[in-house]
Amino acid sequence: MVEEAARPGGYLPAVDARRATRGQIIYLAKLFRGGDWKYFTIPKGGTEEYNAQKRHEASLVR
Repeated sequence: MVEEAARPGGYLPAVDARRATRGQIIYLAKLFRGGDWKYFTIPKGGTEEYNAQKRHEASLVR
């Protein structure tokens, strides 16, 4: 992680995406969202069921 000046007298953490790991990016996202963070997980072996549900939801919107 690197820091860059955000405004006079203050610093804002920034991610060098070329060097950051996925975990570091997620960690920063959780810090910025605070209590509004929602976890997104698909159980192992549940990808097909998840995709089918999303396709069904998309067809209802159209």
